[in-house]
Amino acid sequence: MTRRWRRVGAGLGVLMLVPGFLAAQRVGLGVAGAWMATGGRQVQTICGGDEFRGGIGPAVSVAPRGGRLELTFVARAYRMRDFGSCQAQADLLPPPENGTRVFENRYTLLSDKFVTTDARAEYRLRRRVSIGAGGGMAWHEGVDFPYGLVSAEWLPVAGRRTTFGLGLELYAVRGATDFTRVTYANSQVVSSEELPRQWSWSHAVVVTARFSISRF
Repeated sequence: MTRRWRRVGAGLGVLMLVPGFLAAQRVGLGVAGAWMATGGRQVQTICGGDEFRGGIGPAVSVAPRGGRLELTFVARAYRMRDFGSCQAQADLLPPPENGTRVFENRYTLLSDKFVTTDARAEYRLRRRVSIGAGGGMAWHEGVDFPYGLVSAEWLPVAGRRTTFGLGLELYAVRGATDFTRVTYANSQVVSSEELPRQWSWSHAVVVTARFSISRF
């Protein structure tokens, strides 16, 4: 048997095990909404404004029957309004007659539309209270933002097959800033140099609501 056929056989074997695996699990399918309440330098837009901070998307969880620990996959699509940036306003200032100016291009999470995807482990402390931790990526125009998170959720509805929870999530978001050094002589650009990209961590606080139905 060739290596290729061994791989095919292994893949078919895994697929054959999936029904048995799911039969021993509790699978929840639902929808999760979020509102990004506040954040640090790499999250808030540079000039501020009435950003649209809401996101919504599917949530899928898998847990052993009767178990308190579950693995949850969450995806959310955020639609943001673009209010420009302070750098764009600074560019309107007249250039110096002679000298050097460093321009900053800070990528901020709320400056444009983005999508988040993450995986998290959640533990049911009590029937109506759970905590979790995980990590993922915010897929953003220009640069992506990896993040880690911790969460807490209260479930006013905690039925056998249906749950509804209100939660709070704290994110550690890694964002980037680009710098360009421009040299002027007689108010004309004589040289321009891209400086190394700098990365830094910021926080974000997200309020959530999630509705889920257990299918198995």
